[in-house]
Amino acid sequence: MERIARTFEERLNEALISTVGIFENYADGRALTVRSGESPLGNFITDALRWRFRTDIGMINGGGIRGDRIFPAGNVSWKTLLEILPYNNPIHIVTLKGSQIRQILELSAGALKGGPDDHYDPNNRPHTGAFLQLSGLRVEYSLRGIPSLVDTTGRLLRWGNRLRSVAVLSGEEWVPLEDGREYTVAVNSWTAGGGDRLFVFAEGTAEKTDIRDIDAVAEYLMSRKDRRVRFERDGRITITDS
Repeated sequence: MERIARTFEERLNEALISTVGIFENYADGRALTVRSGESPLGNFITDALRWRFRTDIGMINGGGIRGDRIFPAGNVSWKTLLEILPYNNPIHIVTLKGSQIRQILELSAGALKGGPDDHYDPNNRPHTGAFLQLSGLRVEYSLRGIPSLVDTTGRLLRWGNRLRSVAVLSGEEWVPLEDGREYTVAVNSWTAGGGDRLFVFAEGTAEKTDIRDIDAVAEYLMSRKDRRVRFERDGRITITDS
């Protein structure tokens, strides 16, 4: 039995170190980066979700991106992807109205620390890990606005007003998000269920899939030319203090 177990362990290790693709530049997976603004790594992950599930929007909570380090350029193995996305969360496709997406973005902005007289209290604010990385949306937040307050049970205490503008990608154009229109969002099961006090997600209609976040990202990476990715910001999340 020990010999058999050792054989399977060796095969698993070989699979984990096999190359999935290539990072052309470093990927910043530090918690401070993915929880405080637009993250090139978050862009790539959410683009992968939107691409794989053909949804209007892709989202991932900053707390769902792990590793808390800078991943160097070069060959990328399954082991590296598992360090970035260790939870193996299945993806849900959630249908939400534009007005609900605005509320979700407002909650996400409430997770940001900063701004004048912002005394962040984790007992009545969305956790910093609730800050959402986005694909298919372009948003502007202002830290001059008041943050949304949500208690530890997920009960809304107050809506904030940090969200200044939001547009959605339609074909090749950015158009205003329509409050009464329905949009599809690819997001992990934790967030889809209202995790991190993002309770509005649970108000949508969810279609469960058995495809994990890491598999969607790996498939997207392998679909790219020469299996390469360059991490860049494109202005999809703007944060101002005015």
